[in-house]
Amino acid sequence: MRTKQELELLREQAVTLRREGKSLRQIKQILGPMSNVTLHDALRGVPPPDWTVRPNAKDELRAKARELRAQGMDYEEIAAELFWLKVTGARPEQFLSPALKRHNPKTVRKNVGEEYHGCLRIDVRRSSGLYRKIEGWTEAITSAR
Repeated sequence: MRTKQELELLREQAVTLRREGKSLRQIKQILGPMSNVTLHDALRGVPPPDWTVRPNAKDELRAKARELRAQGMDYEEIAAELFWLKVTGARPEQFLSPALKRHNPKTVRKNVGEEYHGCLRIDVRRSSGLYRKIEGWTEAITSAR
């Protein structure tokens, strides 16, 4: 546990390093081990250097979504307006409510650019026959090698 004087000294050093353009990681490397909470508390009110701020490529899309929400649209209608229907050409009532993944996984996918909007999951009623056909085709293709 640090004393009040140690915390004040830590804050002064952290603020100086931040104003020199250091990232949080770099400050931790220089000042030694500390929790993220301690460092964030020490740097409260000190803006990050410009180079550490990531640009948000989807600002226009977010602004359009907020505008549609202000007009009274619900989330499904907004998703339909911004994506879904342009890609599939389907009617809105054919879709269930979207399930959004809240985590931010690390990925090895190559399709991560501006045009990528996520994974489309399709549930087909009474699909066991279709599933068996696809499974057979896949098995035939892989065993032919």
